[in-house]
Amino acid sequence: MRVRRATREDARHVTLRPCAGLGHRCRRSPERDDLRSYRRSQRKGSGGLHCHRSHGYSSPLTSERAQPDLHAGVCQPPNKFARRFQLSVSATGRLRIPSSCPAVSEHLRAPIRAITLDAGGTLLEPWPSVGQVYADAAADAGFGDFNAVELNDRFGALWRRRVAFDYSRESWARLVAATMTGLTPNPAAPELFDAIWQRFAEARSWRVFPDVRPGLDALISLGIRLAVVSNWDERLAPLLQDLELSGYFEFVLPSIDSPGPKPDPRIFTAAADLLGLPPEAVLHVGDSAQEDVAGAIAAGLKAILLDRAANQSRAGRICSLTELRDRLADR
Repeated sequence: MRVRRATREDARHVTLRPCAGLGHRCRRSPERDDLRSYRRSQRKGSGGLHCHRSHGYSSPLTSERAQPDLHAGVCQPPNKFARRFQLSVSATGRLRIPSSCPAVSEHLRAPIRAITLDAGGTLLEPWPSVGQVYADAAADAGFGDFNAVELNDRFGALWRRRVAFDYSRESWARLVAATMTGLTPNPAAPELFDAIWQRFAEARSWRVFPDVRPGLDALISLGIRLAVVSNWDERLAPLLQDLELSGYFEFVLPSIDSPGPKPDPRIFTAAADLLGLPPEAVLHVGDSAQEDVAGAIAAGLKAILLDRAANQSRAGRICSLTELRDRLADR
């Protein structure tokens, strides 16, 4: 079966629907409005979140390193509009949602009917490394030999500092040129970029994580519908086809064909619309607390962080996709 790639036309008429629990907010009590004082109080063991009837979250999402610290195994949003209904951040920089909030409680009870998954870092990873793929592609294109470790370090540093990256071919061309600057006389040579672009479109440059197929098989056995929502370009759907993963998914929605890349909530709302489900019936799974978890929450979806490097799972976080079946079966 060939996977359907969601198009920009599919995603252009996205309707922002209110999710359960509108008209309710959870915020810090007034004496903790100063975030620094609030964090100090958290370190001392006092504090917590207090629930007040109102219209939105007052405590801002301030840390890009935010990690979920949530309830019942998945992250539950009381409202989908990120600018008006944002999450609070604990002293350790973790997203916190109070389980006592009625809006959250309603979401906790909502059954999950579909799961959307991130691609890079969740389903697959560059293999053996980004730097090695760069080096192999450049050598095959006649640009000489390059140190894969150095290329990997250069790419990683630039990737962490990226700004306004829209995952278009033009954005990738600029990133490749910046990575190769100082290593070759013409780092922006079209032939060099084309070689690297094409190499990353091929299955040989990627490795599917060992837990992916068993995890997806287990979810299918529960009757859960699956789709991919990822910051990617037009190469993603054919790549998943070549990796023999496309049969698991109803559609693939890359950010290049969506209203905006994650954490923009519109890409998640577009996915829920394509599934024909309310946001609270959809769980998103990804490896980024900011792009995947916070973005999905802002759209009204449930969310859970995949952290394969963690030594143990906890509420709001899993170490393997194979854990999802048990998490859902326990609900």
